[in-house]
Amino acid sequence: MVTPRGKSIFGALIALMTAVGCSSLLSSEVELTSDPVGAHVRTFLGKDLGATPLTLSGDALGEVVQSGKLQVIVSHPGFQERELILDVHAKDAHQVKLKAHDSAFFEQLMQTYPTQANELIRDILKIQGLLIVKQFDAADAAIQEFQKKYPTVAATYVMQGEIQKSKGNMEMARSFFLRARSLDPKDPVVQRNLELTK
Repeated sequence: MVTPRGKSIFGALIALMTAVGCSSLLSSEVELTSDPVGAHVRTFLGKDLGATPLTLSGDALGEVVQSGKLQVIVSHPGFQERELILDVHAKDAHQVKLKAHDSAFFEQLMQTYPTQANELIRDILKIQGLLIVKQFDAADAAIQEFQKKYPTVAATYVMQGEIQKSKGNMEMARSFFLRARSLDPKDPVVQRNLELTK
């Protein structure tokens, strides 16, 4: 049999445990930094949290933590996005290193993700088609959209250089060819175009 005094102590104990749990989350802080800096952070449900370096605390942290865990996706153009599940304690600091889209990424893409690889190839072919029919403005717009997803594909900078060269903007064309060479130093097309735009 529980006495009224026992009920009151039991109720106070539950209230204290609840308050401690809530206050520990409210006093928690999560700091996210990334390489590269300025990576976009969002929850698994798509809620935008901001860009790195990012500090979450108080109510902002409480809104996105579930069962003591913060689940986020960290992304940056030209880099593979990362999904993270982080335990939230008192003051946590996490450094996230994103891997750049490089030739190994595209090889893996071709082997593992045929749908995405086909989409990438289809986009490049569409741009080349626009260049063939001399729709340079449409091609340039398509290239810029493509580069938002894949900013390290040297061929797109070669295409932009070709567009500028056809418009007589040799200095700008050369800058695009130099950017392409920085991404793919062995490309003979880039070398040839650099010779032509001296």
